[in-house]
Amino acid sequence: MILNVKVPEEIFQNNGKNKDVNITGFKLKNFIFGKNGTGKSTIANKIKEQYENTYDVRVFQGYRQIIKEDEGLSAIALGEKNAKLQPEIDKKKSEISELMKEKEVANINFKTSKAAHKKENDEIENFYTSAASRIKQKYHSWMIMLNYDKRNFKEDKNKLVKYIENNKVKNYSLLILSESRAGKLKNCLNQKAMRKHDSKPINFPKMNKILKEVNHLVTKNITRSVALRFKSNDEENWVKKGLSIHKKGDFCAFCGSEISSDRWEDLNNYFNDEVKSFENELNKMSSKISNKIEQIGQIELVKKDWFYPQYGPGVDKINLKIKEKVTESIDFLGKLLKCVKKREANIFTSLSSIHLKIPNGLEELNESCSKIYSDNNAFGDNLKNEQDSAKVELRISEVAGELVNFSYFEKVKELEKLKEDEQKKYEIYEKKEEEIVTAKHELKKLLEQTKDESIAVEEINKKLNSLGNQSFILERVKNGDHKGQYGVKGRSISTLSTGEKNIVAFLWFMYDLKNSNKKSDKEMVVVFDDPMNSNDDGVQYLIIAELQKLLRAAKKSGIQIFILTHNTHFYINLRYKWWVGVGKPNYNKTTFYLEKCGTKTEVIQIKKADDDIQSSYDELWKEVKWLYDNDKPDFMLNPLRRIFETYQIFNGIDNMFINDPEARKLFDVNSHSIDDIKADLNGKGRDAIMNKVHGIFKYWHATEHFEHYWKKEE
Repeated sequence: MILNVKVPEEIFQNNGKNKDVNITGFKLKNFIFGKNGTGKSTIANKIKEQYENTYDVRVFQGYRQIIKEDEGLSAIALGEKNAKLQPEIDKKKSEISELMKEKEVANINFKTSKAAHKKENDEIENFYTSAASRIKQKYHSWMIMLNYDKRNFKEDKNKLVKYIENNKVKNYSLLILSESRAGKLKNCLNQKAMRKHDSKPINFPKMNKILKEVNHLVTKNITRSVALRFKSNDEENWVKKGLSIHKKGDFCAFCGSEISSDRWEDLNNYFNDEVKSFENELNKMSSKISNKIEQIGQIELVKKDWFYPQYGPGVDKINLKIKEKVTESIDFLGKLLKCVKKREANIFTSLSSIHLKIPNGLEELNESCSKIYSDNNAFGDNLKNEQDSAKVELRISEVAGELVNFSYFEKVKELEKLKEDEQKKYEIYEKKEEEIVTAKHELKKLLEQTKDESIAVEEINKKLNSLGNQSFILERVKNGDHKGQYGVKGRSISTLSTGEKNIVAFLWFMYDLKNSNKKSDKEMVVVFDDPMNSNDDGVQYLIIAELQKLLRAAKKSGIQIFILTHNTHFYINLRYKWWVGVGKPNYNKTTFYLEKCGTKTEVIQIKKADDDIQSSYDELWKEVKWLYDNDKPDFMLNPLRRIFETYQIFNGIDNMFINDPEARKLFDVNSHSIDDIKADLNGKGRDAIMNKVHGIFKYWHATEHFEHYWKKEE
């Protein structure tokens, strides 16, 4: 049993020598009376703090530790555990509600972002379809693709994008073909396959060899065997010509004279075989050169119509080169021929060596000619592939044009931004969903911890039923997993007064004292810190009855009780016959007053009845009147019994109920205990009871006394 409690010096007056203020003298049943602000709650808290490890300390400090309201469900969480969990449950519900709002906002933001992304994406997808259609209409199907559609356009677009990325192209307009290039590709598509032609070598003479031969002839020296004299080369050549058309003994065709034998002999010696042979050589060389000139003049140009259009410029270039080389070669040979002719005209006069620039590049010309034939034939062999490539190049160019005109690359960047924004908004929404799932799981775990108080509520309802017209009934709220929430039948929880909440909490606390699940090996200490407040007038007698029952059973149960109150009326009524047995060895009650002395409280132990607060006869009549007005006949008996006892003692009457044995039994102290709520105390209504009271006072000629205190309005 607790015998003393240490309390703080800053609140309580220290009348001893020790630094700590120590309240001593506690017994099994303890009353501590003090006005508000004198430190009652401090004493209650210190009892809990200092002895909870030694004793099973239970403290009642009003409904807030036992009841928590849930306005959303119009219910209360009943019980210390449920009340303790309720703020966490409320906080978690509020968190879920807030998360639901945030989720809704996140969902709206996500849907808005998704719609913007879809709109931009749909615009691009529609562009693919319309662009493919335009390209297909622009070109004949055989030039592009039989069924060119959106899918094909996207494939071409992807190729183009890959090319752009690989080559780091920044100016997309450069990907569009020039008109010239596009024209060539279209011509390629229109081109039909041509017959192959092989290259024929251009046979130009070997100019350096001819030059060498001519130089050998024109620089050759011929010796005259007869010393004939001619006036000029023309004359010599004329004579030489005449020798070839005359015979020995002929007459000269010019002068008519006979050609003498000597003259004939001299002329033959002059123009001997060596000369004739040399003349023959010159003549052959002259013919050879003339033939070569004729051959060169017959060299044919490359036929342009044998070649595909793209090789036309090359053919023109080769033909121009052929013409240049033909002219250059003929000119070169003509100069050689002229030298040969000059030597023929003056056969005995040698010429200087000829120095002319030999025509070059003839071999390269043949190589160019051979290559263009080869390329042309190869192109013909690869024409289908070339046309396929041309289709692709034209198509890709058109795709590039469509993309540029549509500002595709800018729109794709915007689409990516919208996609990223949509993803971020979705992640926020998804996170809120996850947070809600987590919060709901946490709420479920909290709800699973709540305790079913249905048995306690059943007992509480029995007690509440005795409140007459102030009674109300608790009923379980069907709200899923929360096992400890109760509402008021037929009423909103918000209509519960402070007094009604307090009586529910008080009754639960009283029931919980008997809870076998909380049974401990430690001795129980029960502390009531102002169990009845100013709002509890309607239920004070039920509270008093329950506490009197507990006080009466304290000795047998071994429970130490501390009741702290500021309510004089409650104090007087609860402590009925408190001083009976004072001074005896087994007296197990004690009373303390808390009195404010300046800034601190002095603790005064009351040891005799004369020092205690006296009962008020007027207050007893007021109680009866209040109980009558609130239709509480069962609770009227106790104050009426005390009224009779007071009147009887004051007036020296031995037995006020002598004329009414039923009244004696009804009001006898030993007949019924006020705390026995389950018993049917009288079976009479309020008016029947007061009629009996009136009858008793009338019998003792005290009608005026009765009417003085009982001013009942009609």
